[in-house]
Amino acid sequence: MARDAAGGAPGVSGATGRTAGVKDGRAGIGIFVKTPGLSPLKTRLAATLGAEATLRFYRLAAASVRAAALAAGDAVAPYWAVAEAEALAHPEWAGLPTLPQGEGGLGERMAAIYAALLERHGRAILIGADAPQVTPGLLRDAVRALDASPYVIGPAEDGGFWLFGGRAPVPDAVWTGVAYSRDDTAARFLAALAPHGGGGAGRDARRRGHGGGTGGARCGAGGARRVGRGAAGVAGLAARAEARGVRVPASDGVRGSGRANGHGRRARGLRRGLTRLGGAT
Repeated sequence: MARDAAGGAPGVSGATGRTAGVKDGRAGIGIFVKTPGLSPLKTRLAATLGAEATLRFYRLAAASVRAAALAAGDAVAPYWAVAEAEALAHPEWAGLPTLPQGEGGLGERMAAIYAALLERHGRAILIGADAPQVTPGLLRDAVRALDASPYVIGPAEDGGFWLFGGRAPVPDAVWTGVAYSRDDTAARFLAALAPHGGGGAGRDARRRGHGGGTGGARCGAGGARRVGRGAAGVAGLAARAEARGVRVPASDGVRGSGRANGHGRRARGLRRGLTRLGGAT
């Protein structure tokens, strides 16, 4: 897990950065990203869609998540959580302050971002960039859930989780003792968290059945494996992104498709809503 020289949480890059440790009452949201050209992107998806369509999907998805976070209001402070230390000032991530994920596996990197946001804001939310169906309302629900419970999780239909948030520390062993990208990832994560105040899962922070009808995202690890096929899936995402005010370059070849949902019925990764964890404290 990457830490700064003083032993604290990772530093912040960006014009809106503040001094570490100053809690401003907002919930920090870390959007996990990899930089095109520096790290492989969605390799399983690329095997089906091809590299070009996958890159378009990834950029549109990240822009859509960013737009949702910005539209969630003053209660949240979004950041790009960037995988590559050398890409903190990369033009791809202009518009939001950046945090370094640091070294190690996914669990170590999520632990680093969670600790940084918790130190800075007092509440931390982690989400992957490949969850374009997330809405400002779902993010606000996650923040409100933390008013009543120490943790909140968004289970995905593939067994992972598309969001995790908290206002209490999570031991490193919880993050690193779980195997990610498995059909029992969320269950194992919750079991590890239970002794640390994360028990009592099952109380909804938002009614089930809500959520976009597309994709299946795991926080940081990504699970957008059911986004549809070829240009139709990317076109549907472009239509959704444009509806949120995300500019879709004409060179992407997906504008004006008129398809509000090009990903098909099978992709329903967020429909399980949000679940509060632990008792009120």
